[in-house]
Amino acid sequence: MICLDKLKLLLKPTQYIEINPFERLSSLGIEAFKQATNATVLNLSGKIVSSSNSCGGITPNNYKNVLQKLEQEGILIKDQDFLSNVKVLAADVTKDIIVQDEPKFYISALREALCPYTRKIQILIYEKDLGAKESLLIKPITKTSRSSLCIYSKYSELIAHRHKEPAYFEQFSPQFLETCKNLLRFELRLTSFRALREAFHIERKGTIFVKDLLFSECNVIYEYMNNLTGGVI
Repeated sequence: MICLDKLKLLLKPTQYIEINPFERLSSLGIEAFKQATNATVLNLSGKIVSSSNSCGGITPNNYKNVLQKLEQEGILIKDQDFLSNVKVLAADVTKDIIVQDEPKFYISALREALCPYTRKIQILIYEKDLGAKESLLIKPITKTSRSSLCIYSKYSELIAHRHKEPAYFEQFSPQFLETCKNLLRFELRLTSFRALREAFHIERKGTIFVKDLLFSECNVIYEYMNNLTGGVI
């Protein structure tokens, strides 16, 4: 099942939102601002549906909860409008895996396994707050690609950023945080129409809609890794 951590959307002027031009609306998991054309750029994060026992993430099962949270902020989008009329500009796709040992051991092993492919990819640190042991960023060397894959310890990221968004961190129960210690997150960042089309196998031309991502059966993260390494990993 597809899980989106971030969605960058463009709302038409006819899609209702109660903010003035150039005024920025910001809430947990929501950022919206109007452009000069009166269209609205809406940035959503999986945090919008986070809870005491979930880091969040927008999925086919909970997108209606996302719409309810948006309505509470004055952004009124009908179900079918959200799926079929809202334009997608960029997205982050995530996959969480519970591992047996500390995530840093798997990140180290992945870094070593990817070394033979440095002619095709850059192997970087995703988060300087986490360091090389706890995070990994993989980017194609070619400048035509606008996608990248982050692999990191979700627990370490939560701890490192706990003061940036205290409302997000403080909702988590101690029991849930304990389970996060073994959570390894894969996060594929797609920041262009071309990257979105390739990742989700969208062959038609024209606008990319939310439904094209949410209800896709593509295993986008696995395929991205597979393409980078020629099927070795």
